[in-house]
Amino acid sequence: MPVDFDEFVEQQERDISPVSTREEKLAAWKNELAKLYASMEEWLKPYIDSGKVRIEPHTVELVEEYLGRYEAPALSIFIGNNEVIAEPVGSILIGAKGRVDLSGPRRTSRFVLLEEGGPSQTTTTSGANGLEEKFTCSPLRSAIHQRGWYKVTSPPDATATPLDADSFKSAIMDVASAYGV
Repeated sequence: MPVDFDEFVEQQERDISPVSTREEKLAAWKNELAKLYASMEEWLKPYIDSGKVRIEPHTVELVEEYLGRYEAPALSIFIGNNEVIAEPVGSILIGAKGRVDLSGPRRTSRFVLLEEGGPSQTTTTSGANGLEEKFTCSPLRSAIHQRGWYKVTSPPDATATPLDADSFKSAIMDVASAYGV
């Protein structure tokens, strides 16, 4: 911790990171969405090729504090009489780099873009004797070993499962099925 203002200013100068523009942030977010949707299409490719599943891309309008109003890509996935929609929620979230909801006729599943290590919260307490204690915990009951998309369940016992072909197909069945998986 800096002792005086001069040291504080020096530390702040060292900690400067390149700030990207709104356009750069928006382009990076849309790139993440494009990669996610490409993976979804790849995972469903055999069903698309056989005509059992149909995918229709569309756009939705989002408004985020730092990005303003913008158009973002979304996907409608048609399976039988069911439509499942993958729709972005936003890129500016506490503890995550982005979220896409997969919504079906029965429920919604959340896909969250997490950094390696995952989200954490640190609480610092100072005692009367000047001792400081720090406690760090994660809101997730799962370890996040690498950056990527995860299927995240609701708190208080939130877990994160890496999003892959199997977890994606399971999420579709969960949001579209009367019985869940």
